[in-house]
Amino acid sequence: MIAKQVKGRGFRGCLNYIFSKPNSQILGGNMSGRNAPELATEFGFSRLLNPRVERAVYHASLSVRASEKLSDETWKALAQDYLEGMGFDANQYIAVKHNDTEHNHIHIVASRIRMTDGSCVSDSWDYVRSEKLIRELEKKYNLCPPEIKQPFRRSPTTGESRLRKRTGEESIREQIQGMISQLSSSKPTMPELIEQLREKG
Repeated sequence: MIAKQVKGRGFRGCLNYIFSKPNSQILGGNMSGRNAPELATEFGFSRLLNPRVERAVYHASLSVRASEKLSDETWKALAQDYLEGMGFDANQYIAVKHNDTEHNHIHIVASRIRMTDGSCVSDSWDYVRSEKLIRELEKKYNLCPPEIKQPFRRSPTTGESRLRKRTGEESIREQIQGMISQLSSSKPTMPELIEQLREKG
């Protein structure tokens, strides 16, 4: 499973994009709005609780492999687990399913401002936390991790070519690129690849 997340300023623009896709289907959430204008107005209530938060919009997309067909109920539960794992415990949110690509996916739009006390969900280390959470959810829902594609090897720069000619050694970047290519042949998950790179120093 792959998760992508973005923080933004405007709910209306984000919601317009999500609902502009054909056959957009609301799967879950805790809001009464059924379209972009209604939901944008509703999200405005949480903004009033903490006007200092400039980037109140949290937009995440979760996608699985084309071969993995999830029921609407599973997608709904997955969205709830993801949000809770990322610290959204008392926040407005909506989950919308898209069927416009070969990979089934959902979009989650949430307010970072909690309705209970107006506090803001932290975005510190959110990429790292999201990756760790996704690996846990893959196990819980019996989903496959994303495949690591064979990395593209960039040609040496002029400076790197001179270094090799002068010393006979590869640059640090070339050494790392070589290690990644070698380790990727066994198709590890991203956390496994990172751990293997750490072991190699």
